[in-house]
Amino acid sequence: MTSLHIFAPLLHTLWFLVPILILGVLFKSPWSNWTMGEFVINKSIKRNLDPQKFYLLQNVTIPCDEGLTPAEK
Repeated sequence: MTSLHIFAPLLHTLWFLVPILILGVLFKSPWSNWTMGEFVINKSIKRNLDPQKFYLLQNVTIPCDEGLTPAEK
């Protein structure tokens, strides 16, 4: 008996857990946390600040002693 015969019924029964696990790993990653955080901040800035007075700058890099660093740090 191969491992395919053992795991096939289990996978057929619990197929819905695979996408949930993939999404869970994706949302726990630092990249997704940064992306979602940037999205929330950018939307709230655009919604709450007057566009005639304020302009949203994204991906700003500033000089420092060690070279260049993103402005978020």
